[in-house]
Amino acid sequence: MDFMQNESLLNYYQNCLSKRKDLIPKKITLKLIMERNLKGEDSNTDQNTDDKIETKANELMKLTQIHLDRENIDEIDNLIEFLGDVRNLYLQHNLIKKIENLEFFSSLKFLVLSNNRIEKVENLKQLTNLKFLDLSKNLIECFEIDELPKSLSFFDLRENKCILNEEFWQKFLTQSISYFINLIQLNGQDVTDIQKEKNENINYDDSLKEIMEKIIQRSTSRQKNDRETFKKMWIEKKYKLEFIKQEFNTRLSESFQK
Repeated sequence: MDFMQNESLLNYYQNCLSKRKDLIPKKITLKLIMERNLKGEDSNTDQNTDDKIETKANELMKLTQIHLDRENIDEIDNLIEFLGDVRNLYLQHNLIKKIENLEFFSSLKFLVLSNNRIEKVENLKQLTNLKFLDLSKNLIECFEIDELPKSLSFFDLRENKCILNEEFWQKFLTQSISYFINLIQLNGQDVTDIQKEKNENINYDDSLKEIMEKIIQRSTSRQKNDRETFKKMWIEKKYKLEFIKQEFNTRLSESFQK
């Protein structure tokens, strides 16, 4: 996908966001989590006794996969109070502006935050078991790579402002090779293919020119050193010849006096 396609998609997404401004933000509650993730009619807490609510709450603590997508959620909060050892968390298509309150889910492996209003990559590096992270279709402009956990194998940043920044993106690609332990896909593309494309885009004419400049520079430096060395040797020989000449004249004079 070329630059113009990326830019048009980003504009389309930002227009979609502007149309969603009239949506009423929603908070994460126990009732919402139950309705979305527990099967059966009893998941409606308004109709349950305290004992049944407690039973459902215990069931929630056993869940490893949580779906809270498309709920107009504007803040990641209250999850740790109701959930246990979560491995997969789906929060896409919401109104979330900040990544927060996830550091307690140390076993989290799969996190989807696409189609939100996130502007900054933060509070993720503590998730050392995270393998899949989707931050596509947000409002991220730039970030430092060390804000991400090194454990990532699949990372998606498509349709963010930072992708359109050529300087940022090239720097990120270069850093990602050594930073991530086992990165397999980036923006839906195999890392091996990305690296191949990057190598193919190298301007070999510029590389050759750079090499030639270095050779000329070294040659010039060597010639300069050679001239200085020759000059030093010539001066030393000159002084030596002057000394021999002076010594010879002294001895010759002494011989005539005898």
